[in-house]
Amino acid sequence: MVDLESIIINSKISPTGNGVFDPNNPNIEPPTSGQKTWVAILIGMIFLVISSPIVDILLGNQIKIKPKVFLALLLKTLIFTIIIRMIIW
Repeated sequence: MVDLESIIINSKISPTGNGVFDPNNPNIEPPTSGQKTWVAILIGMIFLVISSPIVDILLGNQIKIKPKVFLALLLKTLIFTIIIRMIIW
């Protein structure tokens, strides 16, 4: 039988919204609005890095970078971040 409380206590990531596990208060607090926003921003930055044309250049693909490409990429990243934030509402 798995002891769930010991797994939570020994875990590096705490399930509470404030990042601290209190064994005297087993209630799990949901993440705050600010935490959800930061998660959406970080996921948006990961999207920006992965979909950036600079990654293609680093992988050896020859492409021409135009200013419109970066503007479109920033716009797509902003839309992606807003959608992620709405999903984790």
